[in-house]
Amino acid sequence: MFEDMKAANYDVHMMQTVGRGEKCVDIQLAVEMLHFATVPHAYDIALLLTGDKDFMPAMIRTRQKGRKVGLVSMRKGCNRALYETAGVKDFDVCWMEEFIDEWVKPRNVQSEERSLYSTAFFVRIVADFIVHSNLPQVSSRDLGRYLKFLGLPGSDAQNSVLKELKTLYGGLSQFLASQIRYFIMHYREQGTFKEDSSDNSYFVSLNPDADTNARPPFWSGPEQEFFRQYTTDILEEQRLKAYHHSLMANHSPMRNMEIQPHEKRSKLPEDLTRDYSVLTVNDLKARCRERNLPVSGVKAQLLERIKQDNEKQIARLAEEKRRDRSPPPRSSSVVSSFDYLHDLVVEYVKARGGEATSRDVGRYLAANRGSKAKFGAYDDGMTALQELKERFGSLLSFVAVQSDLIATKAEETHDHSFFITLKGR
Repeated sequence: MFEDMKAANYDVHMMQTVGRGEKCVDIQLAVEMLHFATVPHAYDIALLLTGDKDFMPAMIRTRQKGRKVGLVSMRKGCNRALYETAGVKDFDVCWMEEFIDEWVKPRNVQSEERSLYSTAFFVRIVADFIVHSNLPQVSSRDLGRYLKFLGLPGSDAQNSVLKELKTLYGGLSQFLASQIRYFIMHYREQGTFKEDSSDNSYFVSLNPDADTNARPPFWSGPEQEFFRQYTTDILEEQRLKAYHHSLMANHSPMRNMEIQPHEKRSKLPEDLTRDYSVLTVNDLKARCRERNLPVSGVKAQLLERIKQDNEKQIARLAEEKRRDRSPPPRSSSVVSSFDYLHDLVVEYVKARGGEATSRDVGRYLAANRGSKAKFGAYDDGMTALQELKERFGSLLSFVAVQSDLIATKAEETHDHSFFITLKGR
């Protein structure tokens, strides 16, 4: 779509994110909008597709330049300040939800009937992948990668089973959802295994009542040619690679565990097992300095200090290993998360003299890691603010359920912020 717009001489900016850095789209859009507002006859109305209130200054300045501003957004993703503040836009908000039915069209059954590949063709390949896994369910990431690996006969190298499936059904999830007679989709519950913050995969299993051996009256020519070359040997030969994500999820339902030999994990560091009696006094004193132990005394005293320190470290390592082998129940993680967020908010409010604005508290939470990372229950890329919004929806909802915090409206501000005050202040 954007390539077509560029071909039609629209001023299109396309960028690619490198690593985890930001593309700075917000500032570029604002600069472009203000730039063309100063160019005579460049445009009459600026339509901004956003829900971010950071664009408000640019929208106000654009209107001051004599241009009209319209806002297109979605109700759940639009900041209230954008549609409640006066002087920001010239028209009512164009809510995208009201036009979904016009944009999303039913799947074209005729195009599916004209396709060289039938539904039974895709069902058989997906069923084979699940059956050969010998697992109760497989990851959609493994399934998608396998379908992408399988090329179609008589086509270029770019055309795969996955690409053909997407052309007919719109995507793998849409195909699976349309074939509930054969497949069941399982979505993660909150707090279950997740490899990284961008992992939005789900799991697929066979319907117990499904007859995956059913075949159509005949296969088309391309389907027959495909099945003459088709084999599932690679699923057996490279099982760990083919079912990588599925195996990790089935063996680690609550957390991403690093697979290492037990002997390697249980081995103690060399400095805790070596014989220190053969060292000289000077060497013993050097070891004591490294461990922040007193260095005065004779050799027997230095050996005794090192021995006691070794016993403490061995006990600490044993305790850490015991905790790793028996992770806390899921409910304790929720309690820890609740207490952790509460302590963060109270800590900041106390530091500000017992009262702070919601914007300042939000910035403080965004600068701190979430309890999910702190307690090892979920991924480590989530901030405390993201975790709070995930659990409670908003900072105001979180404060409302606290017994020692009060939220009051900040009447002198126009950004819908509020004050958070400690009770009994």
